[in-house]
This record gives sequence, structure tokens and C-alpha cells, in this order.
Amino acid sequence: MKRSSRHLAFQIWMVLLVILLVAIAVTRLISEYNPALIAGLVRSNSSTESQCVEIIDPNALLNRNQILKLISLAEPSRRAKVRAILKAPYCKLEAIAIRAGAKSEQEAYLLEYDPTLWAMILYEGNEFIGVRIAPRNSSCPTPQT
Repeated sequence: MKRSSRHLAFQIWMVLLVILLVAIAVTRLISEYNPALIAGLVRSNSSTESQCVEIIDPNALLNRNQILKLISLAEPSRRAKVRAILKAPYCKLEAIAIRAGAKSEQEAYLLEYDPTLWAMILYEGNEFIGVRIAPRNSSCPTPQT
């Protein structure tokens, strides 16, 4: 009986090791082919990057179906393709620099099911680069409902 429990413990450790190695490999692949995605995950959420600089549609809200369609888009995609799914954003956010020499535009969409969160959409030129869900900055106006 002891031998089988040791064998089971060994198998569990091996599975955990394989999962860890796969996670490391996937992270390296993503960072090689889409560094903006990794940068978005590790970038701090400073107040300057999530402040509205221009309100576009104060009644704009994203529903779960729109978010699912957005997530299924291949990156990079054209801005027009994203806008066809999401429509006009709630607001335009301050531009940021993800890569040296490239300014990235951000737009924010409030989530219908939780208006304390928003989806921050990142574009470089006319290319959709990625999306991040983040807490809404309290300095931005509350939506008109």
C-alpha cells in the first residue's frame, strides 16, 4: 500500500511540474509573438492610464455577448471589425506607449453587468492589439442611466 501511495505522490508532482513547464512555455511564446498582451498583464494600473480624456457615448455599455465576440477575434484585427461588434466606446483614454516609438490608443467600454469595471481596448494605428478588464477610475464621470 505504501508503494502505491508514493507512486501516486510522484505522479502528482510530475503532473504539477509538467503544468508549470507548459505555463512557462506559453508565456514565452505569447511574449515573443504578442508582447503587448504580456505588457498589459504586468503593467501597473496607474491613474493616468485609466482616465477619460473624452466622453464619446455616456450610455454605452458592453454586454457579455459582445465581450465573447471580442475575445474570439484574432489579434491583430482591424479597428473597424472591433467597432462593428462593440459600437462606440464610453470614452477615449489617454494614449500610452507599450513599445518604444509606438503610441497606443485606448478606448473604454463600461460593462453592463458591473459598471465599476470597464474593458480597455488597445489599438496601434488601426490594429486591435488587445483588451484588458480593469476597475473604473473614480475620477471618470458616472454613466447616464
